[in-house]
Amino acid sequence: MKLLRNITIIAIIILISSCQKKQQEYANPNVDTDKLQKNSLSWWTYHNDFIDLNSEFIGINTNNEEIDKKSFLERLTSGLYIPVKLNSIPGKEYYKLIPLTEKNSIAITIKRESKHQLKLLSFEGNKIPDLSYTDLTGKKWNSQTTKNKIIVLKCWFIRCQPCVAEIPKLNKLVHEYANRKDIEFLSIAFDPEQDLIEFLEKEQFDYATASVSKDYMLKTLNVNTFPTHFIIGKDGKILKVINDHKELKHYLKELI
Repeated sequence: MKLLRNITIIAIIILISSCQKKQQEYANPNVDTDKLQKNSLSWWTYHNDFIDLNSEFIGINTNNEEIDKKSFLERLTSGLYIPVKLNSIPGKEYYKLIPLTEKNSIAITIKRESKHQLKLLSFEGNKIPDLSYTDLTGKKWNSQTTKNKIIVLKCWFIRCQPCVAEIPKLNKLVHEYANRKDIEFLSIAFDPEQDLIEFLEKEQFDYATASVSKDYMLKTLNVNTFPTHFIIGKDGKILKVINDHKELKHYLKELI
């Protein structure tokens, strides 16, 4: 009986120590949350500078409990909270849910963004549907030819200005990983093949490029934000979905 009591006491001490250690990893928000909500522009500037809902952050709810990323984003879609960054130990990023008290456009914006991020998160762990493309050079891309390779896949179309504007940055990324034979860069666009050929004669793009149907892009892949970048692992499963070339570069660096 005494042994059981001692074991219970030790277990409680370990649990308390673990909780204290976890609490020491993060502290208060890095911003005055009351002032932050009073001005939509100030909030948006802060949000852009400090919050990345597509990153591998650790979520904290209003009771100071850790919650998974999906649950965190789901709560944000209610429009009742904003995420703020907590001061934390180096190498870890904590976001906390703060109740939204001011009635302004912040709720609409955060609801829209968090719904989009939930969609991106839902892709992870799945396989790209109907992976079967033939690029403009005649090369076949399918589950067999891409086996044991990391595929960086860009979804775009010619008239998408942000898609075209990021091409020089993506070219640099291709050159950066030129010595990695296990990484390949492919883009798919829903423009006709001949239009792509003519476009790429004027605009250098170092990704392989294939023409696909608009229905495949919008309905099968469920992509309606451009550009969209899929990072596909060596097992054929989606590791990450990203809309920004800066995030793409950062994620690849962390992955590899």
